[in-house]
Amino acid sequence: MASGARLHQWSHRNRVGCASAVSAVVRVGGWGLIVLLIAIFPANIHMALRPELYTDASPMELWLRLPLQFVLIAWAFWYTRTQRDTHMLLAQQSDEDILKIANPIMDNLMEGSTEIDHAKHIRDFTGRMKHIVTKEHLEKVCRRYQAEWGYFSKREFVAVFRRPSSVAIVWKQWCTKHEGEFVAELVLVEQDSRYLVDHAMVF
Repeated sequence: MASGARLHQWSHRNRVGCASAVSAVVRVGGWGLIVLLIAIFPANIHMALRPELYTDASPMELWLRLPLQFVLIAWAFWYTRTQRDTHMLLAQQSDEDILKIANPIMDNLMEGSTEIDHAKHIRDFTGRMKHIVTKEHLEKVCRRYQAEWGYFSKREFVAVFRRPSSVAIVWKQWCTKHEGEFVAELVLVEQDSRYLVDHAMVF
C-alpha cells in the first residue's frame, strides 16, 4: 500500500511538472516572438522609406507591414497571458480561485433545479452527466425533494478535495422546509478548455 501511494504521488508530481513545463515553454516562445518583432521593426521602417531598394513588394505592402507588427505583438502578448491562465491545472489552484469557478456553476445548477429547467440545469455538465440527467429524471427528482425539503437556500463552504484530474467542492447546504444541514457536493473537471460538472449531489 505504501509503495502504491508513493507511486501515485510520483505520477501526480510528474504530470503537474510536465504541464507546468509545457506552459513555461509556450510563454517563453511568446516573449521571444515579441522581442523578435520589436527587433526587426526598424528594418521594416527602413524598407518602407526606401521602397526602390525592395522591388519584391509594393510600397503599400511595405507600409502595411508596420501596423501589422503591432497587431502581431499584441497577439503574442495576449497568448502568453492566456497560456499562463489556462494551462494551470485546476487542482493546483487555491481554494479561493476554485470557488470563483465553482460558485457560479453551482448557483446556476441549483437555480435550474429550483425552476426545473433542464437546459439551464445541465448547462455545465460533461457529456457523461448529460446522458444520466435526462429531462424526465430531473423533473422527478426535483419535485420529490421540493416537496420534502423545499428549495435550496444558503450554503457554506467546507472544503476542496483535489485529484490530478478533478476537484471536489463540498458545502453545508440549507433548505427552506427542512431543519438541519445537508451536504452539497460538486466535482469539476477540465474538458476542451472548460470547467465542467462530472458529479453533483445534495444529501
